[in-house]
Amino acid sequence: MGETMTALRYLERGKLALQEIPVPVCGEDDILVEVRAAGICGADLHWESGAFNADHPFVLGHEFCGVICQLGSRVSGRWKIGDRVVSDNTGYACGQCSACLRGDFVHCLHRKTLGSGMDGGFTKYCRIPGDILKLYPSCLMKLPDCVSFEQGAIMEPAANAYRAMIQEAQVRPGDTVVIVGLGPLGLYSLQMAKLAGASSIICIGMKSDVEKRFPLAHQFGATHLLVADEEDIPARVRQLAGEDGVGIVVDAAGAPAVMHQAMEYLQHDGKFVRIGNPPGAYGYSLLPLIDKQITVIGHMGYNGTSWAKVMRLLETKQLDLQSLIGAVLPLSEYKTGYQMMRSQQVAKAVLLPE
Repeated sequence: MGETMTALRYLERGKLALQEIPVPVCGEDDILVEVRAAGICGADLHWESGAFNADHPFVLGHEFCGVICQLGSRVSGRWKIGDRVVSDNTGYACGQCSACLRGDFVHCLHRKTLGSGMDGGFTKYCRIPGDILKLYPSCLMKLPDCVSFEQGAIMEPAANAYRAMIQEAQVRPGDTVVIVGLGPLGLYSLQMAKLAGASSIICIGMKSDVEKRFPLAHQFGATHLLVADEEDIPARVRQLAGEDGVGIVVDAAGAPAVMHQAMEYLQHDGKFVRIGNPPGAYGYSLLPLIDKQITVIGHMGYNGTSWAKVMRLLETKQLDLQSLIGAVLPLSEYKTGYQMMRSQQVAKAVLLPE
């Protein structure tokens, strides 16, 4: 193991750079992971654009997996050198807030994230702190041999989609589901809805999605594909779903108009799950929501169950992550990967440390 490693770091608002930094020191309770692959997320693009800001430099990359290369002397015997592992990117949780008390460490009031404030996986080695391993052992999970490192690197948004569709929206066989937004989370959510037995899955994208993302949506089981900037979406959904409307709408886009339109075609007692998180104000009356007794679910993250189920779906080859990977690049070509993601040339790009 060398004394330094190349890392993609966030330096200040809107400024990223490849730098040589020291290899992390593995403390007595820590685990050091040799990163084999790391996925580029939409959030990583926000760090580059300046939409996100932090007080101090850190290594980016919160979707990553690899191999354990060093164990602290006091680490539990469940781990050994050479284990293939994937991180859920939790770097710190307080253990005392209401979320932690119910075991929901991802929603800890004081949570810190590897790759988003703490050093993450866009580099050769990443330290998993001993404090979080003791509080939340499942923050690091063994990666089955049948799952490639590239697939392991993009499991995090799959767990995200599992929680949204199965645990929160509770999609059931025979349901009609609308998914708005065909970015990675929308496409993952589509697969989960199909696996749950939804009989009709109406996916809504933009003209810019037609060439690359519509074919993926069709491959993953979309029964109808609508173009938001060319069609009257409420009218088309009502036409497809029938007079009773739609029971579940998943907003993986986040524009205020999505929820406003959904109020027109959601059935009474329907569910609206908000995954997309642009910060724009809603700006519409909530009276339709009240009249129809719509349940609005604010979604963020995953839990241990989400990860365990996704792992099993991958092991049994029921979940397709490989088709989402449009580019695998060395870390030194991160700018190409970022541009491919930003321009929607690919659904997911994966970086390999050098």
